[in-house]
Order: sequence, then C-alpha cells, then structure tokens
Amino acid sequence: MHIESFLHLNSILLLIILLLLVTFLAGSYPAFMLSSLNPASAVHSDFKLVNNLSVKGFRNLLVIFQFIIAIVLIACTFIIQSQLTFIRNKNLGLSPDQVVVVPILQDDIKLKYELYKNEVLTNPSVLNASALNYFPGTQGYRQNVWWEGLQENDNSNMMDWIPVDQNFINTLKIELVKGEFFPSDISIKSPMVYVLNESAVKMIGWDDPIGKQFDIVGKGRVVGVVKDFNFKSLHTALEPVALTFYPELFDNLMLKISAVDLPKTLDFLKRKWVSLFPQYPFEYSFLSDDFQKMYEKDNSTFRIITYVSLMALFIASIGLFGLVLFSIDQRVKEIGVRKVSGASSGIILFMFNMEFIKRIIISFIISCPIIIYFMQNWLENFAYKIQLNLWMLAFPGLITLIISIIIVTMLTFYTSTRNPAECLRSE
Repeated sequence: MHIESFLHLNSILLLIILLLLVTFLAGSYPAFMLSSLNPASAVHSDFKLVNNLSVKGFRNLLVIFQFIIAIVLIACTFIIQSQLTFIRNKNLGLSPDQVVVVPILQDDIKLKYELYKNEVLTNPSVLNASALNYFPGTQGYRQNVWWEGLQENDNSNMMDWIPVDQNFINTLKIELVKGEFFPSDISIKSPMVYVLNESAVKMIGWDDPIGKQFDIVGKGRVVGVVKDFNFKSLHTALEPVALTFYPELFDNLMLKISAVDLPKTLDFLKRKWVSLFPQYPFEYSFLSDDFQKMYEKDNSTFRIITYVSLMALFIASIGLFGLVLFSIDQRVKEIGVRKVSGASSGIILFMFNMEFIKRIIISFIISCPIIIYFMQNWLENFAYKIQLNLWMLAFPGLITLIISIIIVTMLTFYTSTRNPAECLRSE
C-alpha cells in the first residue's frame, strides 16, 4: 500500500464520514445514558444505569476489558517471538550460512554451468559448489517409489526425491551416517544410485540399506544414508527423502563462500557470470535468507501484533490514568478523614493500589484461557513448535501490573501527602 491510495476523493470522503460517525457515536453515548437517568438517583455518586449495573461497576468492567485485550495481545507477541526465535535457532541438519544460490534455469546456461562452477572454484573464497534442482520452500518432486522387498507392481508408496550432484552434502555440511555419497566421477551415463535420509530408511524398515535395490526415477541401488535435514518450512514435518544424480533437472547452483570480504567475492562471481553468459543478468540470493522468506507471513503477524499490543497497552493505560484521577477526585475528603484518623501515606497508596491490582488480577485470570486457545491454534501450524509455559502467561500480567502500580502511585502520591485540612475543605 502507498500513501497516494488514500489521497483519492472517495478515500477522503470515507475518512470524513468515519470521523463524523465516530464523533456522533462518542457524543451520543453519554447523552443517551444521562438523559435516561432518574433525576433523584443522578444526584448520588454511584447511581444505577440499567438493572443492577451501577456507573462504578460499568467503569470497572471497561477497565477490566481494556486490560484483558492488552494482556492477550502482549502474551501473543511474546509467544510468536519465542516461536520465531525457536525456528531461527533450530538445527536444520544442514548449514545454509554463507551459501549463495545462483539460478541456472535457461537451457544454454545448463549446458555450461559446470564450466562456470569450475571457474569460480579457482577463487580461494569459493569453498564449494553444488548443482541441484530443489529450492527452499518449494514442493520439489514426489512420486511412486519401489524398494527391494515389495512386489514389482506395487505402486502404493510415495516419497520425495531431490536431484543433486556429488558435492551436495559437502556444500551444505550434511552428515553422512552410513555408506558413501555419489562418486566424484559420476556422470549421466553412470548406473543409477541413491542416497536416502534416515527417515526414508525408517519408513522402509531396512536394517542395512547399503546395496539394496531402489527405484523412484529408475532402478538402482542404495549407496549411502545421510542424517535427516530440513529443506522445507518447519510448518511441515520432516519427510523421507531420496537423493539421486539427475543433471537434466538441475535449476540452481549453490556456492559456499568465505565470510571474508563478501562484496569482493560476489563481484568475482558476477564477473565470471558475465564473461560466460553475457545475455543473462547475474541473479543470486543467500540460502539463509531464502529459508527465512518461508516465514514472511509469520514475521508480518509478529510485527502487526507487536504494534497493536503496544497501542492496546497505551490505550488501557490512558483509561487507567483517567479512572485513577476520577477516583481521587471523588475521594479527596475520604483521604483527609483517613489521614486525620492516623492513616499514613503508605497505607493510602496501598489502599488505592489494591483496588486496581484486583482488577488486573481479574483481567489476567480471564485472559489466560483466551491466550491458550488462540496460541495453541496458531502453533498447530508448525510441525516443530515451542511448548506454552507459565512465564509466557505470567509475564504480560506482570507488565500490566507494574504499569498499573506506577500510574496509581504517581497520581495518588500528591493527594496522600497533602495536609488533611486541605483535603477536608475540597469541593
């Protein structure tokens, strides 16, 4: 959205109408309530509005409602932040740091991508390079799979598979747990070989998969097993995956580079690209950024909730500020009588604070099930998630409690320390 979109005549008229409508509603409410009062009851300090609801009770309900909203939103902010931090710090089973992804989608680039790869590897800052099809956040390939032990015509099983080259696990630091990876001299004419992740071996039920027959894009044998790694969003659970050498489908080149002098290394990669593919612009991204892009919606939700929760807390604090001032104004003489009777300023401050602390506690108790319900539903979108704990609920309540105590103490301190005679003369 751009600010220009609000400068059209229709938008301006709608905003003016909204302003007038809100002003009318805000002014109509007290006018309606006051005009409906019995004149005899209106002279009392706490008259009835409807049925058994008094003005004082209605004010308390509004303050409690404001703090329920503030506590819920603050709690949601902390929980979403904790989940996003958990995702950023979770071990993916691979290392995306300092890995540059260069698309090689065009056919004439695919014919010479190995030449480009060998050229850039001459630079000591380029530590490794690997071609593959898969890209974080994309669905990849999923199709029927057969393995040794099944009937030849059994097509009831499905599995993901990723076309990769022989440098894949070295580039992304994926751990090989059994057997070997593709041989360094593998080519398109070599016999078909597969490397499975641990989840695939577990799904099949093999004790020793090395040498077993396997077929997903052509019958071959299993030569190795790698540790499970996440190449998709953590919204989805880790799935069985087969890796195989399939150059026809390579669409990306991943370059592991040194963290030293990144601009110089990127400039080198661009110059080599321009020398080989001058008709195509040099495009790249960092793999770590590509992983984070899968959570853009969650990051946007976090930012929105943060702003709204701060606004809600600010509005609730303004409401509390006004209510405390009103309460002090109504009870100035009471404060004077209490002081004459021997009450200290500390006791008066404690008395006022306890009135509002009770409301915060009520707001907190009501907000807890609301927080749990909404956040449990939101966390269900993730296969890997944090567990809600007590501090996530208690911390927002503690924040609102501290703010309440500060506001009440600041506003009542002056009145509580005044001369009792001045309080008793107050009109």
